[in-house]
Amino acid sequence: MLRQLLPFSINILIVITFLFAGCNSKEEPHMPDQMPTDFAFSVSYGVGSKNKIDSFHGMVVKDLIGDGAANAEVTFSNEELISIYQAMKEIKVLNPKELVADTSCSAEPHADDVWKIRINGIVINIENTTRYCEITEGCKTVF
Repeated sequence: MLRQLLPFSINILIVITFLFAGCNSKEEPHMPDQMPTDFAFSVSYGVGSKNKIDSFHGMVVKDLIGDGAANAEVTFSNEELISIYQAMKEIKVLNPKELVADTSCSAEPHADDVWKIRINGIVINIENTTRYCEITEGCKTVF
């Protein structure tokens, strides 16, 4: 019986080791000076996050409120992607920010922003909501 549990226990130990190693990591994501060749992004925003700009799939979606949505295929030029990358770098989009303030007050309807950014094979997700009445400084700099 013990022999059967040993491989399972070793696997659990390996998983726990990786989890703790990840928790203690001091490495902050950063944006290199030059835009990586795999840079891509998507930003969903507005009430229900129904508006979207997505360079991963080359599309833009505009929520038309009570009349559905308008979709368009969009391909960004390299110059446009560089400009977007530099703007994200300038606002330090990847730096840690306090995005949620006092949660005792809420508003409806509210907008949710969801950013997905790929840099050097790493995908970073950033989410924010305007559900709460107070807007933090972190939100003001990014959203």
